[in-house]
Amino acid sequence: MASTPATPTVETPQNRCSTEHPNARPPIGPEPRPPRPLAPSSAGEDQSADPPLPPQLRAQAARRGVLIHALLERMPQLPVAERATSGAAWLARHGAELNEAIRQEMLDAALGVLADPRWRDLFGPEALAEVPFAAKVGGQVIAGTVDRLLVTPERLLVVDFKTARRPPERISAAT
Repeated sequence: MASTPATPTVETPQNRCSTEHPNARPPIGPEPRPPRPLAPSSAGEDQSADPPLPPQLRAQAARRGVLIHALLERMPQLPVAERATSGAAWLARHGAELNEAIRQEMLDAALGVLADPRWRDLFGPEALAEVPFAAKVGGQVIAGTVDRLLVTPERLLVVDFKTARRPPERISAAT
């Protein structure tokens, strides 16, 4: 019986047994994934319409919310005297599919928020719009973009507008 010569083995880092190396430690496994942060847009209890809106009304409400959101983002940086004219022109361009009465009602709603003294600081020159945000609150990581951020020596005010949420019955319930 003829013997087959042994094939020489060349040791490489890939085929070396980790326990053979004097300083080897067993692998620790994959790094655990941190919990997924909660986004400001999904924070809080779901308060969407119950029963849910029909698809057509839901689409209209979402479109309205997107347009008003954009007005509240853009108009605070304009001089007060220019807001109505500029807002109407912007809505005519970006909400052209809506009739003028609906666009006017939306503009009036946004202008009303901006004129309300309770929200003056939030929409004032010291506040920021569309701010990347990350914080740990009560052990929960929150990360995303918030609609408005106001930092003063007395407080930190973080606001994220909601499109598909029911408005509170009273303004005191929103503050």
